[in-house]
Amino acid sequence: MYYNLKSMLFSARNLTRNSRLKKPVLFLVSKGWASELKLSIVVTRHGDRTPLHVFPNSLSTWPEGEGVLTPVGVRQLENLGKQYRESYVDKHKLVSPTFNDSQILVRSTGKQRTLMSAYAFMAGFYPPTGNTTEFGLSYGIQPVPIYSESSKSDMLLYAYKNCPSLKSKRAFEKETPAYQKFVAESEENVAIISDIVGEHLEVSDISSVANILNAERVHNRPTLSAIVDNPTLYSWVKKTGNRVLQQKFPTQEIGWLGTGLLFPDIINRMQYKIRNAPGPNFVFYSTHDGLLLAMTAALKVNIEEIPYASHFAFELYGDEANGYHVITKFNFKEVSILNLDVRAKFADFTRALNDLAQKYPTSMCQTATVKEKITTEL
Repeated sequence: MYYNLKSMLFSARNLTRNSRLKKPVLFLVSKGWASELKLSIVVTRHGDRTPLHVFPNSLSTWPEGEGVLTPVGVRQLENLGKQYRESYVDKHKLVSPTFNDSQILVRSTGKQRTLMSAYAFMAGFYPPTGNTTEFGLSYGIQPVPIYSESSKSDMLLYAYKNCPSLKSKRAFEKETPAYQKFVAESEENVAIISDIVGEHLEVSDISSVANILNAERVHNRPTLSAIVDNPTLYSWVKKTGNRVLQQKFPTQEIGWLGTGLLFPDIINRMQYKIRNAPGPNFVFYSTHDGLLLAMTAALKVNIEEIPYASHFAFELYGDEANGYHVITKFNFKEVSILNLDVRAKFADFTRALNDLAQKYPTSMCQTATVKEKITTEL
């Protein structure tokens, strides 16, 4: 069944804690820009983690477990939380200095590394107050609820894993002459790397090799010198590993499908805020590089890498008198999306996303996996 952004917004409303929008929103636009920050939605990749896969010949061991947040990752997100506190608490007064449940919403995918990243971010954003009676915890630690959902039904932050059409579209892209050329040019080095790690690899596996080598470097673990001591080969692994990640979303359509209900959710929340309806002023989403890669492809943002703790921010500014506009940032730097002005009028922002929804209808992603919404409050 075909549907556009309007119908997608209906689904996205089920993901919010607000009542339905009952009246159309009137967008008033002037030549000037109002500076009041009304709402921010931040989408963040988790912090540094242990490798997802250890190869047979790997010298390093990871008793912490595979794919879990490390102390380095905890510090990354705590520091990020402190930076956002300076902006949203100290500068813009978007939220109060201490946690207020009506002002902020935190949601994460159901993975250990994203849940802990959300916790670490909030520890930086709302640090301990020292008042043990204020929140009931030692040192005045401020408890912040983190919402999550079953990974199998999460179409907000994990759609790139749950949309069935993505697999077939990616398979089609791998048959293109450009990708086949990439495979052929990589064949010799892939064979060399396979021998070194002790496992048969495809070119698509090189990102996993690059990941474990980076983890070994960061955490000072034993590593495979046959790769890291060969500058040419090591450089190829890092470059090819990043290219493999980018190839997961080779087209705008695949990127858009991978974002699922995220952009309808963003638009929906902004519409509520413009109407001064109840709802959080700050929404924090803790997720994975897969979603951020899908976002860059969908929005046509030229970003070469998505390091740990990378983040998009969608900030709504304005008032009724001067109109509303949206500023999109990546790692605190303003970026242009979909050929819009960096400070895009809200009406233009929504129109561009609606055009994209009509061009690439995402109804094919609405499967039985989203029937059971298992939302838990942690």
